[in-house]
Amino acid sequence: MKLRNFLRKISLFVFGSTGKKENENVLQRIESTMDSKEGDLIFDEINVLSRRLAEIEMDIESRGVNIKHFGVAGDGVVDDTSKIQEAINYCVINKKELLLENKTYLIKGSGITIPSDNLTIRGNKIGNTTIKVLDMDADSSIFTLSSIRNIKFENIIFDGNKDPNVKHAINCSGNNVDKNLRVVDCTFMNFIKENNQVIYVWQARDVWITSNKFLDCVRPIFLDSPNDNVFVESNLILSPSSIMVNGIQCNSASEGIRSVYIAGNTIDGAKTDQEGNGIDGHGIRLYRSKGVRVIGNILKNCASSGILIASSSWDSLITGNVCYSNKTGIYVELNSKNTAIGLNNIRGAVVTGNTSFNNQQGICVSYSAGSIITNNIVHDNSGRGIVSDSEKVNISFNVVYNNYKDPNKAFPPQFSTKAGIESYGYNNIINSNICFDNQTIKTQLHGIAIHDKGSIVTSNMLVGNARGGIQYSTPTINIIANNIE
Repeated sequence: MKLRNFLRKISLFVFGSTGKKENENVLQRIESTMDSKEGDLIFDEINVLSRRLAEIEMDIESRGVNIKHFGVAGDGVVDDTSKIQEAINYCVINKKELLLENKTYLIKGSGITIPSDNLTIRGNKIGNTTIKVLDMDADSSIFTLSSIRNIKFENIIFDGNKDPNVKHAINCSGNNVDKNLRVVDCTFMNFIKENNQVIYVWQARDVWITSNKFLDCVRPIFLDSPNDNVFVESNLILSPSSIMVNGIQCNSASEGIRSVYIAGNTIDGAKTDQEGNGIDGHGIRLYRSKGVRVIGNILKNCASSGILIASSSWDSLITGNVCYSNKTGIYVELNSKNTAIGLNNIRGAVVTGNTSFNNQQGICVSYSAGSIITNNIVHDNSGRGIVSDSEKVNISFNVVYNNYKDPNKAFPPQFSTKAGIESYGYNNIINSNICFDNQTIKTQLHGIAIHDKGSIVTSNMLVGNARGGIQYSTPTINIIANNIE
């Protein structure tokens, strides 16, 4: 009876339990063999199963090589660095995937170098394949890819183990821009070095960082001078210990078009602004990165802003994002108040279709002439709703209500207009917005406040604010018409 059950289990494993013909035939033969007590036939059935097991193993080996063949311990205690390096060298030469088991592999010293193109390192999809570090060299990386293409990491847990020396989990650098790097379904945690960049990519084209999880990493994703087709999508970035500086950072040394798509990520807790001047502490931070698309992200609990579009990141599109419980929901600061600078270049950014609430201020546009702020919902911020100090900004079709809920956190507190939309720039268009306060004790005093000349303020719905629809200091040199107050 025991032998019969054993053979049945093996057959189910080999052929599956989905009613396949092979499985049914083998099970019937096993039953007839056992019932007739024809012992020799038992061994024939075992041979059938053995051959099938061998075929499965050959199929797996044709796609990849199991790390176990290289003598790794996989116990999280014994140093596996040299064995993993040996396995990677073999797989690169023989064009095989490296398959990791559901174990913990310990890396020490200078880490692992991927020597050539075309390698996939794949963990156990239903397990907890972990690469853990200990006693790393100063400013070291777990994996270093220098001018290497076509590398993929999948289903791996990278544990920085709070090692104070490890700077990168994946360091993808070199002058070769066609990286074709993919990091998918991985987890990165406990990378605490002050200046670490957990995934660092320099001069990148064709990069996908998707569906990963980051837990307590100082700088989870750092894109340095990306060039084209860079996708950072559907990642979960959390910092329960409040050590995160910026969640996703896109930096460039010079101005240029960066075809970068940052979409569908959730970032919570970029609370560390080391200098205290707003440079850090952002969920998403763009710097000199023209044309970046920031779409459908959730940003919360950030010390400076949910999204910062900074320093010449012209023509960026910020749409469909939800920002709450940050100092500023969305901050656009492009270093040019005046569109006369660089007339032949696209100026400003487009901020449309976002929701920003329960921040100190909802949307701020500073030194960002030519920006477009439309179709956003901005409400229940402790200070301002939408504010702009720039020229030729179009603020239209927004819904702005119940702001300035905490007068002690007004941003900055010396301004007393407390309007849903405030304009301090020249020649702006403020059109077809809805600004109101429906609280029992109203805190948003005015719908719109105009503090400079040349603006066109038309067709806004401004009923229900505490003191009136429009507050202005220079009414004779602005066009104000067809508003409902």
